Amino acid sequence: DGPSAARLVTIAGNVLGSQTRGIELKHVERVAITGNTIYDSAELSILAEHSSGLAIGSNTFVWRGDDDAPARDGLKFVDCRDASLVGLVARRLCHGTAEAGGAITLTRCEDFAISECQLLDSLVRGIEMTDCTRCRVSGNSIIDRREKPLMRQAVRIRGKSRDNLVQNNLLGGASQQLLDIPEGTAVLQGNTLL
Repeated sequence: DGPSAARLVTIAGNVLGSQTRGIELKHVERVAITGNTIYDSAELSILAEHSSGLAIGSNTFVWRGDDDAPARDGLKFVDCRDASLVGLVARRLCHGTAEAGGAITLTRCEDFAISECQLLDSLVRGIEMTDCTRCRVSGNSIIDRREKPLMRQAVRIRGKSRDNLVQNNLLGGASQQLLDIPEGTAVLQGNTLL
């Protein structure tokens, strides 16, 4: 039950589907999640809380191209630190509402990197960070390819976030604004806005 109750875990090479949550992590440390196909999670594909040392890479998520399908799946990290999401491929992640959340949601996270991911046709927004410090969003494609885009923002930063970096991303198709990043919350550089 402590802050690092579980340690040294690997979740690899699985097909995880039709669950409330694909993977749920609480109070874990040094976890690798790689090479999985995670789909049709009624709430979230991954939920991680109070965890550190997460290495999440080369997984696929969802893959429903039909906007009439139920709104499901997303990745949410709360009070996590020292983590990376690399090389994820996701189509139509639906987590979040107009008020809060996105395909990938970080809340009170520190030293977290999201890079080289394909976030395609997200329902609400691509990435949202709230009260985050020293997080990096780099080299991702966050695009809504629908004829009438539903994704509100590609990247949104809120709250008391500071010292973050949003760079070299390919962003397109937002219904409101591609980047909703208040001054002082992040450095922006080299992003391509379509």
